[in-house]
Amino acid sequence: MAEQTQLISAAAAYYEQGLNVVPEKLTYDPAKGKWDKMPLVPWRDWDNRRQTIEEFRALDWTNANAFAVVLGQQTVDGLFLAVIDFDVKGEVPEDVKSKGKEILKQFPITLTEKTVSDGLHLIYYSRQKPKTEAAFHDSAALELLGEHKLSLMAPSKGYSRQNDNSPTVVESLEDTFYSILAKNGFKIEEESDAAEKQDRYNFEITKLLDISKLTKIGPDEYQGSHPVHDSTTEKNFTVNTRVNTWYCFRHSSGGGALQFLAVKEGLVKCEQAKRGALRGKKFKEVMNLAIAQKLIKREETDLKENESQADRLINLCLAENAVLFYDQHKTAYIRISESLQYDDVDDISGVSETLLPLSKTGNVKCENTQQPDKVSKITKTPSISSLSVQTHS
Repeated sequence: MAEQTQLISAAAAYYEQGLNVVPEKLTYDPAKGKWDKMPLVPWRDWDNRRQTIEEFRALDWTNANAFAVVLGQQTVDGLFLAVIDFDVKGEVPEDVKSKGKEILKQFPITLTEKTVSDGLHLIYYSRQKPKTEAAFHDSAALELLGEHKLSLMAPSKGYSRQNDNSPTVVESLEDTFYSILAKNGFKIEEESDAAEKQDRYNFEITKLLDISKLTKIGPDEYQGSHPVHDSTTEKNFTVNTRVNTWYCFRHSSGGGALQFLAVKEGLVKCEQAKRGALRGKKFKEVMNLAIAQKLIKREETDLKENESQADRLINLCLAENAVLFYDQHKTAYIRISESLQYDDVDDISGVSETLLPLSKTGNVKCENTQQPDKVSKITKTPSISSLSVQTHS
């Protein structure tokens, strides 16, 4: 009872500063070796407005052993609470942990709290509202927790203050975060572009999951068991259809529809699904999946311009139901009904049907665009794996 009284008192102190608070329940899953974090009340509505005093007083703390602050809201002093999260839970390599720990020393001294997963929270007030940034978790074990995020605070279960400092006020924690990472060799512009692309190519997340299997806990919010890795509490997963996002409380991960598609199809683990996590090859893979599943249209993307010759061929074959042929010399050809343009071919665009010979490595042999005299064997339409890797010899 004394611990719960301390919890409510700490939560009230943050509320008096103008911040919205949420009671939480932390549960340890021994099979996974991880902590599940579960808000005990719907909170997404407080992401956009001030929690009323009546709502605060009505919060049910009966089963709570933790509380979180809703980040992104302005305090009575006109500041924004934000957190630098040194996140070491999950399969974070030791060299990444070491790198992140060294970078952490370069941030301004401030209130620091140890987390239940043995990570660290550096807590600041920022005069400018910071966005959340998780693109550097895999490379430095560091994230910036800003708008649209919850942050658990001491004396929540497993959380403890590491010093007696108050949160330091900075002009822009977002600028501070990027500046320090840039000094340590991270390419900020490239990472930000990757995150922006994921937002741009979003689609309705309800196309990927059946929300009828979830419990409605708010006007646009649904909660239930995680559709991919399940749950011990049956409440570790939420979806907000208004902002088109999802969140996993076990892994503190989430994002938009592309991130969920990547988790669902096994391109990334759930704990890796955070803003900016889909970059380079991973981004192209999930985009091609979205196109193949008719979630987005290829012409609405910029993949055509940048994708390799092999990628273009594979995606065209998938879209056009291509047929693989072999001539009498066992050379493989692909018959497609749409013409192709390649830089090293003068003109094969004037025909309604094209036969492309393949080399034994699976590459298009563009120096020879003539159709074979004979076709001795017709196979079934090949799968993506057979098209993208090898042909028969």
